[in-house]
Amino acid sequence: MRRTRAATRTGTGTSERANPLAGCWLVLASAAVLTLATAPLGASQNWTTVPDFEIVGPSEAGGDGGFDRVRRVRVSLDALRVHVVEPLARRITVWSPGGRRLLRLEGEGQLRALGRPWDVRLLPDGFWAMYDRHFARLSDDGRVREVLEYSMSGVEAVLADRSILALARLPSSAVMMGWREGEPPPGHQGVLHYSGTGGNWAADTVAMLDVRHEILGIRFDQGTSPHPTATYTTQPFTDADLSYFDGDSGRVGVVQRNGAPGEVVVTEITARGDTVWRRTIGLPPLTIAADRIEEAVQGVARSAAEGAQRVGRPITETTARSLAEEALYLPEYLPAVAEVWATTSDELWLRSPEISDTLEVWYAIPRGDDVATPRRVLLPKWFQLRDATETHVWGLRSDTDDGIRVVGRRLVGS
Repeated sequence: MRRTRAATRTGTGTSERANPLAGCWLVLASAAVLTLATAPLGASQNWTTVPDFEIVGPSEAGGDGGFDRVRRVRVSLDALRVHVVEPLARRITVWSPGGRRLLRLEGEGQLRALGRPWDVRLLPDGFWAMYDRHFARLSDDGRVREVLEYSMSGVEAVLADRSILALARLPSSAVMMGWREGEPPPGHQGVLHYSGTGGNWAADTVAMLDVRHEILGIRFDQGTSPHPTATYTTQPFTDADLSYFDGDSGRVGVVQRNGAPGEVVVTEITARGDTVWRRTIGLPPLTIAADRIEEAVQGVARSAAEGAQRVGRPITETTARSLAEEALYLPEYLPAVAEVWATTSDELWLRSPEISDTLEVWYAIPRGDDVATPRRVLLPKWFQLRDATETHVWGLRSDTDDGIRVVGRRLVGS
């Protein structure tokens, strides 16, 4: 296992795709606003939640309803409309918080040719829906007002001027692992701003994401083939940068989490490349427990054995474990943040690896704020956060009997 002491690591400095990408934090335009505040976590009021709303999902004739796999839940500013995006079902539905369906878009009419929906960006008079290669601007009653086509990969958000923010395409996993001769692994991924129309898009690099220690690869050949026989997955303890995109403000946010133990650096950059918010937050540093390491090793070893079997190169359990231990990236401390969501409440919600009894620990920070102590919120482990308003958190509950439900839980200060 490749263990790295967090205190001596080199950080990146400043963060579903073209310029050469070099350096750590790269901002290509001078910063219009730069705020930096180190905020070690002090005493913080704990918040909890209580059940309030539950949306069962689309009802079919003779069925009990239920959602398919849900990628996104977005709640309107007035908290009266809950938008649910289901890519596999090719469906977008809109609900009242109490569970009354207000709109159902499921590949009918002009939307049929657009493919799968992935996200929505809410507008005062409707919303943008992101499909496989198109953005569709829709009214609240589902009428198509505009369709914007794009050809690039990695698209994340459409902005008010119809320009686009996207992630630069990364090379193959074999290149990411440094296994292709003459193709050094990139350490960073560009955030690109595309402007133009139709097939005439011009791209500028806005920022860079650190993607080191993100890919785990195990190869089963002798290490000399230009096309490695291998299996790939995500490093279970990766500390690569996290990102979020805000089409309303035309910003990308990056959460750097490979600095000092417990340290998180949040930076927001506009499509022009101006840094408008930067804050360093100190969260409780947590070492990686021995049982979690063993669980990760066993999981990777199991995947390695299954992958070797699939490619006709079976290996023993001992070999699988040895390969897993060699491939595993193991920093001394857990990354201080495991998940990030920019929410309707204009907050940044950060999931910590902390556990309080049976509850997960989240921290909520007003975006643009430099000094306020993050709000510490305890959420059930089964709750999958997707959005938040001033009064509620919204997300998913999934179980074997009832399938997937969209639930809203009321925030309660303690």
